[in-house]
Amino acid sequence: MTTMQVEELTVLGTTRWRPTGALATLVATGLSVLAVPVVGLAVPTPAAASPAEAAPAHAWSATEVCVESHVGSEWGVRKALRTWNELDGPTFVLADSCTTYEDTVTVRYLKRDDRYTGWTTWYWDATGHIVHADVTVNPQRIKAFASDEQGCQRQHTMTHELGHALGLRHYPHSHPGSVMSYVGWERHCGGLSAHDRDDYARLYPATQATPSEAGAPPTAPEPALAE
Repeated sequence: MTTMQVEELTVLGTTRWRPTGALATLVATGLSVLAVPVVGLAVPTPAAASPAEAAPAHAWSATEVCVESHVGSEWGVRKALRTWNELDGPTFVLADSCTTYEDTVTVRYLKRDDRYTGWTTWYWDATGHIVHADVTVNPQRIKAFASDEQGCQRQHTMTHELGHALGLRHYPHSHPGSVMSYVGWERHCGGLSAHDRDDYARLYPATQATPSEAGAPPTAPEPALAE
């Protein structure tokens, strides 16, 4: 079975999708990067993407996803996980170490002298379901921001990249001020907008049928984020 590797590039307010080659394997990869402008740099508002520009959606089939973080508390990993866990979808569980590769997200540092504050690579199987994601944040880039903005920028970056790890993209509804946009990041400091919630609900639609209607026993509540 052939799958397609897709790369998402975000540069100065414009996002374009392009195929980067066919992979004759059962696992495909995708890359998303967050480029955040500093104050004083004029950045055009992202244009709305047409359906033809959007890449195929990928989502987790697992109800619980282990998160192994190797970054400091100043990046707000716990808060970002709680933000996404409030929605009806897979539950992130923070752990010192995840025991398997599948159904896990790894968060780590990489210092680079470029305009990217973070990027995410995710991997999906032949059915299109995400099986693993790597989130990388760039502490070197944060130094370009004023000291009183760095905390907000770190939180926005972490929540944004975990959104990508869930399968969310910059389009179609990630407008300025949304966590899945890098324009207007200071409005919510990592909080979700209505557009973020709508995009998430499309990717992880809530089940309409009750357990009794579906003929299945009631399910136990999803576990809370591990402290």
